[in-house]
Amino acid sequence: MVVKKLTPVFWVMTVVFLAWACALTYKYINLGFDNWDFAFFNQSFWNLTQGHQYSSIFGYNFLGDHASYGAFLILPFYAVFPSPLTLLYVKAAAFAVSLYFLYLIAREKLGDKGALLMTILFSFFVPNSFAMLYEFSFECFAPLFIFMMFYAHRKDDLRLFWIAAVCLCLTKENLILVVMAFGVYGLFQRRSFAWTWGILIFALLTLALAMISVKYFRGGEGVSAWLRYKHLFVSPQALQQYFFSAENGRFWQELSGPFFGLAFLPSVPLWLGIPVFLQHTLSIHVTEHRIFYFYAFALTPFIFIAGIDALARVRARLGRLIYVSLLAVVTTGCLLGIVCYEKMLMRRIGYLNAKEVHDRWALIQNIPPSASVVASFDVLVPLSSRASIYPFYKVFNKKFQDLAIARNTEFAMGRLFELPRDVAYALIDLDDPWMDHSIDEQRRVDAFLSQGWCVLYQRGTLRLLHRQVEK
Repeated sequence: MVVKKLTPVFWVMTVVFLAWACALTYKYINLGFDNWDFAFFNQSFWNLTQGHQYSSIFGYNFLGDHASYGAFLILPFYAVFPSPLTLLYVKAAAFAVSLYFLYLIAREKLGDKGALLMTILFSFFVPNSFAMLYEFSFECFAPLFIFMMFYAHRKDDLRLFWIAAVCLCLTKENLILVVMAFGVYGLFQRRSFAWTWGILIFALLTLALAMISVKYFRGGEGVSAWLRYKHLFVSPQALQQYFFSAENGRFWQELSGPFFGLAFLPSVPLWLGIPVFLQHTLSIHVTEHRIFYFYAFALTPFIFIAGIDALARVRARLGRLIYVSLLAVVTTGCLLGIVCYEKMLMRRIGYLNAKEVHDRWALIQNIPPSASVVASFDVLVPLSSRASIYPFYKVFNKKFQDLAIARNTEFAMGRLFELPRDVAYALIDLDDPWMDHSIDEQRRVDAFLSQGWCVLYQRGTLRLLHRQVEK
């Protein structure tokens, strides 16, 4: 009987996995990844299989980016299938499995049909869709472990909770604060030591070790939190003004969508998500205030569970008719969100035409697999399974070429970028979408082109360059 009840959600999980796996495969084939995060992780995984932790893309140790020690749990799979697609399929699988625990949580509150509907809505919720279509990041595991923690906490399953909590702590250092929040909640519930102080002590020690290790492996200041939050200390009113800014209002409206009213009723799930909510609300980084990146993975689980709890209260107190009507409104809102963001979502899948894609893949095949390369973002991922590869972005962008700006740029590490002399190949687009075409930028590109490069292939603004280097 239990198997029959769970069969529909297993079908949903399968369809969701296949749908996202196909979409991400299509995006990879069509060179739709136009940033450096995915390339950084793929190169890092490839280097780890070779016994190295350094990433030339960011210019520091893989573990100096974030304390993502969970990578070593995925590494055996990557070693068997060493391809960027492996990371995409792991991402799709983690998201699909997270739906199982969401369904179990929702079924307790809304019944089988309501739970299945909420599971489907979460699968293609607009912020989650943008997060799925963005680069690979370890936040993709956040929904799975957060839902596991919620389910285990509500079922008083200490073993499952600790498994999920440890895994979440190995995902990224900021998510350790979520584990701490559960420990604090346990204190209010007057639970046992293992549910309260045990969690808090473990999380505090893990957070301290994570921050120390990131700083050590990065060889610099570690996670530059000061650069993200120093604006809050300009004046006593700065924090309040920034917290209630129009930018934050728009972000939370976009993030919660049709759950905006429901999820923000007094709710325990939202209180447990305060650490990650504040991280985004108070950050000066523009990307942390938009739904177009991977950050939604750590936020939408709290919003959905809060929304489910609110719907359950409506169902119990106001009757079935109002509950069903409200469920219809939420469903319609989710569908309208997909319609409203359709063009932006489609552009995330791929933005090059078939001829441009064909030309780029043809040139990628002409670069030796062990050669050092500098490349534009859209070809960075397919070329990233090698020891030495560098983003062309660092060559022309002022964040890495203007010392005054580089000192306040996290990834620049306070230093100017200089392309190593052993880089033999360049696959670049001289009309790179990331260029601003300023005079200073053009001067930097001209200086780069004068460094002994000869053109092997030219098609429009696309160039495959080679130069002789000392071995």
